[in-house]
Amino acid sequence: MQITNEQRIKEKALSLGFHACGITSVPVFDKESNALTAWIENNYHAQMNFMTQHGEKRKKPALLFDGLKSVIVVLLNYQNPTYLSQKKSNYSFVQYALGKDYHIVIKEKLDKLSQYLVSLFPQAHTRSFVDTAPIFEKAFAAQAGLGWIGKNTLLITPKGSQFFIGEIFTTVELQSDSPFSGVDCGSCNKCINACPTNALKQPYLLDANRCL
Repeated sequence: MQITNEQRIKEKALSLGFHACGITSVPVFDKESNALTAWIENNYHAQMNFMTQHGEKRKKPALLFDGLKSVIVVLLNYQNPTYLSQKKSNYSFVQYALGKDYHIVIKEKLDKLSQYLVSLFPQAHTRSFVDTAPIFEKAFAAQAGLGWIGKNTLLITPKGSQFFIGEIFTTVELQSDSPFSGVDCGSCNKCINACPTNALKQPYLLDANRCL
């Protein structure tokens, strides 16, 4: 069976060190946009005033990039087994802050993946992001079949939720993956019960004022 360009892109992503890769079209995020508006109106965004900006672009990602046809979404696991096995102090560092700035690490990998995409489609234009644009990254990842958004408001994958998310916007029309389905949090509320500051006020609702 002949390998597709979509498969080639995913294999290249994995070879660059990403742990998962999916592809999606460009939806209009009405549901997410309405939820964000309500979240901000309740002042759950704390000091993150940037969340109040660019609402229309978050809702309609095509406004960010002319000719946008497809979005390639990648995940990079930031778990650090060495740190966990050697930890002896009562103090902890968030694992994603260990080592080189993740923006730099992932952007370098995304640039290489973009170059590979252009080698397959010489007419392609691309733009890459990693936590650097007003977009619903978790919703894009779920739409690309990489996981679901859990009651803790994080993207949950078959291998957990400790992932960075990156995207490549492109003018190339690629075959989309199916959104993630078949599994969700069900009746589990462990994240809500475990939250030490009660920042998870209810399923799928985080109060950033309380978040550590």
